[in-house]
Amino acid sequence: MDHLPFDRVEEIANFLPRKDVGTIARVAARSPGLENWSVVSDDQLERRVLLEVCVHLQGFKHKENEEEKSPRIRISVQKLLSDGSREEWDFKNWRYAWIHTLYITASPREEPLDTVAPKRAFKESDVRQAMSLVSLPVDPSVRTRLSIATECAGEGELPDKLVDLFWDTVEETQKGFVDVSATGDDVDVALESFVAYCIEQGAFLEELSYYNSLEGDEGHAVVYNAVASLFGETRGRPLYVYLEGLVLDFDYIEIVIDDWLLSDGIYEMKTVEGANHMFGEEQHEKWEDMLSAIGDNEIRVVKFEPWHVPVDLKWIDALIKNWREGCGFYVWRGEGNFSFRLKKNRYWKKLVEEHGPAVERKEQLVLSIAHPKSPIFLEVRKSETQFEIGVKHEFYTKNKMKKFISDWKKGNRDTLLNGLTKIEVQMDCERFPLPQKHSHPLVNACLKISKRVYRHVLETVAVRMSIVPIDPKNVEDWNLELLFGSLQV
Repeated sequence: MDHLPFDRVEEIANFLPRKDVGTIARVAARSPGLENWSVVSDDQLERRVLLEVCVHLQGFKHKENEEEKSPRIRISVQKLLSDGSREEWDFKNWRYAWIHTLYITASPREEPLDTVAPKRAFKESDVRQAMSLVSLPVDPSVRTRLSIATECAGEGELPDKLVDLFWDTVEETQKGFVDVSATGDDVDVALESFVAYCIEQGAFLEELSYYNSLEGDEGHAVVYNAVASLFGETRGRPLYVYLEGLVLDFDYIEIVIDDWLLSDGIYEMKTVEGANHMFGEEQHEKWEDMLSAIGDNEIRVVKFEPWHVPVDLKWIDALIKNWREGCGFYVWRGEGNFSFRLKKNRYWKKLVEEHGPAVERKEQLVLSIAHPKSPIFLEVRKSETQFEIGVKHEFYTKNKMKKFISDWKKGNRDTLLNGLTKIEVQMDCERFPLPQKHSHPLVNACLKISKRVYRHVLETVAVRMSIVPIDPKNVEDWNLELLFGSLQV
């Protein structure tokens, strides 16, 4: 590397991601023989810019006996600043320009819809400038995004010249985007081929959304098969695919399961979300720590947990016992809620006899089990098709919380409840500002109150109260007599 001329070093650095340039800068700064690399990398780090590029192609309806008019090209290019704001790019120093976000839209409208591109001030451009913009390098380490969309605006099929220019523009883009969105309002099989290519060849792809007005499952077969193949291989990064409006029927699900069962069983976060509603599970034949779960409208790979297969009464009893002996915040290893199935239906009757009674609530039978110390209940809910188990927090009103804080600040308590130093309750967080900290007047401790979100079927917000030591750096006025006693001799 140390023998390369300056121009060659500069050419190489122009195409390296910022993370790699930073590594080179640190190494070159300690190596006298890498002076060219040091100068070039420092220059790139100082002057490189990330751009938001919008290219809108406006087509014109073909009139009979007249040649079809060439599409109008309009662009908006903004530079992303370090403080998160944006400013218009001056189109200078192209070699320092990298794409962060790219929108390519085609429509009979003068401007794209707000649903497919941000509202920006567009200006006239030409093919040469547009192609130069969309072909700028992409740095996947900064979570780059590509969004392409066609919209007919109620005028039937898009003009041929507009469609051709749209796909010529898309083909000029780099393939290192992390987030890709593809929307088609025109019946165009090229869109599904593009999406399939992104899935199969997108080494950095982590999130993809796809919508096409093609009717029937056959029109989307290429996308279905490309997504299914991902469940049979290891990618090295997570992937979420949203197929808007498409039904994940049983034939497609069988293809996914077959590919997944042939995989090596290495766990990776993979999810494909569609539009229909069904439920089922399939355990991997090779590895018991993985599971391909088919949920309400999605297929995803998750780490295997004991409740992914039918459980017996002994397992449920052990779960309840462990929950009562712990703090009560979680049902199992960080999970606040999950669904399960019993091996035998009669186990429910035995659970009710031991921990009941069960009450009817919203078409469910609910069995509530109180925690011996913490203000939390464990609820076992039975519906027609499945069981759920989850934590339920006691509700604190605003006045009750104020009284609790007042007692603490007066020194009337040095623990929370039943000797606990950490509890969770439910509150209306919109009416009670969080987070808060309140010092104790007599001991070196403060009451920390913060919001915590349980993410499962429905999002539940809990308020956690915990007693933590006071950080000496945050104390402005020490009570020396409390710490050391009287200082009089």
